[in-house]
Amino acid sequence: RWGVEAEKRLQAEIAIIKARGEPLFLEDFVIAPVADEDNAAKALLDALAMWDVTNMMLDDRKYLADNAKVLALVRSARDRPGCDWGIIWASPAIGISLPHLGSQRDLTLKLVDVAKRQHQLGDHAQALRTLQDVIHLAQLENRSPNYLINHLVALSIHEQAYEALETLLPTMQDHPDVRHELAIIRDQLLNEQAFNRANVRAYFGERLFML
Repeated sequence: RWGVEAEKRLQAEIAIIKARGEPLFLEDFVIAPVADEDNAAKALLDALAMWDVTNMMLDDRKYLADNAKVLALVRSARDRPGCDWGIIWASPAIGISLPHLGSQRDLTLKLVDVAKRQHQLGDHAQALRTLQDVIHLAQLENRSPNYLINHLVALSIHEQAYEALETLLPTMQDHPDVRHELAIIRDQLLNEQAFNRANVRAYFGERLFML
């Protein structure tokens, strides 16, 4: 008898959750396939695989020139509407692998290093654009899959960008291009609603583990 009552209560709670339009079961988290040319995640994964570190310890200008195509590929991710990290969705959900998390932390460190090199060379506006690329990467991490670990990695990536900004800002030129790029980052910083939405979505994923 208690089993019947428990099932009745569970189904009632499921109905409430579904009525709110929230994802609940594994199939609710699976995204539709994304074409390569529309996939921001693929652009970032490909960029990291192509990154040339052979001149990392040498001349800043040569290092940036050697990776110009890679950096352009990272920048192109901003214009790609889809985001598919290639996650293999399977039950049980707690066993789903998220191998891209480590690679994107690596990409973050490389991009922050690039921003510092650009700043050192006097291209302050470009350094700010690169930090915007880092922030965009964090925003992508806050998309599918909606797990708490993704959200925590996204917050860490944001922190890397803002720490770099704090370091570079005192020696930046007062130039219209610089002020324009700073205004973009300011708006990103003040967008607390995006952080709050991502936090809520993260717990949707954690709830999936319990089912």
